[in-house]
Amino acid sequence: MRLRPSGILLALSILALWGCGGSSADVGIGLQNSSTGQLSGPTGAIGQQLSPFVILDIQAGTTTTATSIPDLTTNSTYYTSAMVFRRVHGLQSDYFLGVFDVTEGQWKLLNGGGTPWTAIDTSVVPAPPAGTDPDALPASNISFSLITSAVSVYNLTARSQLSLPTLRQWQFACAAGTDPDFWSWGTSRDPAVWGQYANLLFNQMPPSAPSPLPTFTPVGSFLPNPFGFYDMHGNIWEWVTPGPHICGGSFDDGIDQAKTDNVAGSDTCVVTDQTSHALIGTRLVLTP
Repeated sequence: MRLRPSGILLALSILALWGCGGSSADVGIGLQNSSTGQLSGPTGAIGQQLSPFVILDIQAGTTTTATSIPDLTTNSTYYTSAMVFRRVHGLQSDYFLGVFDVTEGQWKLLNGGGTPWTAIDTSVVPAPPAGTDPDALPASNISFSLITSAVSVYNLTARSQLSLPTLRQWQFACAAGTDPDFWSWGTSRDPAVWGQYANLLFNQMPPSAPSPLPTFTPVGSFLPNPFGFYDMHGNIWEWVTPGPHICGGSFDDGIDQAKTDNVAGSDTCVVTDQTSHALIGTRLVLTP
């Protein structure tokens, strides 16, 4: 029998929340960088209003904009020393949400080298396949209190401000114009379909990285949703506000727990702001 983490029940209450919709179209002016080939957008306030991507240099606390990032899932910069945020349209105001969950590499910079995931027993979260870059794995075992504290300290000196997404922001970006009662890939329960988009129970690893046991996969290992966000379903639960609440499911959950409108929190006696759990991480919002 496989040991399972305590504190999160597979059968979480599915609550009907806000509807989702809107357009995924992005508007931007592309400027070619001759050294990297990357399309970068105009800088300053105008660039932030026009460009679909904002890239945060974590240590410097500064941002640049881009209209296209062709090497998003292959350039280690984007899961170690930088964070990439994508503009989301459709609510009362646009916002920039991280395209990936916060990784181990990024968390060490955000929180002064802290590594809470090292306290997790491998009987709960098996080690990834040999050769996996740990900096690319989602940071886990981070409580709501710890992430909000770390972000508050970071914001004291950074030019741009970080925060947890609201539940409505998270669900809107997750649904990406699809029915929030289901998943961003549609209504299919066929593993051949959803297995392309999510690391969930019975879909242990993407074909390129087989593993004998389910565990975390590097961010960006699966296809993004229609709005361009990765791992909104599965891999790791994500903190949202107000709360604390968690959404998205993990590699140790089935597809019903990963539905867009499924949410668990202190009101369901599942987590509190002090809960540090092996299957909970976070994704952030940037205010340039």
